[in-house]
Amino acid sequence: MNIRNLLNLDKFLFIKLYFNKKVKGRIIPYKGTRIELGENSKLNVGKKMFINSEKLKNSNKETYILIKKNAEIKIEEIFSVYYDGNIFISEGAKLEIKSGFMNSGSQIICKKSIKIGSNVAISRNVRIWDTDAHEIIDSEGKIGEVSQEVKIGNNVLIGNGTIILKGVNIGNDVVIGAGSVVTKDIPSNSLAVGNPAKVVKKIEGWK
Repeated sequence: MNIRNLLNLDKFLFIKLYFNKKVKGRIIPYKGTRIELGENSKLNVGKKMFINSEKLKNSNKETYILIKKNAEIKIEEIFSVYYDGNIFISEGAKLEIKSGFMNSGSQIICKKSIKIGSNVAISRNVRIWDTDAHEIIDSEGKIGEVSQEVKIGNNVLIGNGTIILKGVNIGNDVVIGAGSVVTKDIPSNSLAVGNPAKVVKKIEGWK
């Protein structure tokens, strides 16, 4: 950790999390980190989790992480949440991430289950939701399923401003173009763009 990062570290929160029984692993919270842990919630980190990182000098941007009652965030390796990000985990829900980063202004809303693989790059202002947030009632009075699991594979690049909606399964080695709205599954080795997102090319991966 360089001098600038050390100065920006929220040392009080670092110590508080270190001794919190709901937290396991190494959490690196920078100034402006806001974490709320509900009853019986868990924040489990295999290696490291950086929160509110990559902030510009003198910036007052904050990052919010809310884990409600009986909910869990599980980080298998290393994951960074850049400044101005939000992660909200509803009661009883679970967010699982292997490794990667979430750039500034992005948001994950987990009502049920979201699984994210290794080396996943979430660009700026991305929205990943596994829920409609509200019940949708059709003309026959039937209520659709509010929440459905989202799965994102390994080596996935999610472009700026992308929205990923409930029930979506994204394969490995996928690139989602900026501004896309993903409403259906995207197979492995694909470049997908548009609203709704559609596969436009087969690819081997990205750097």
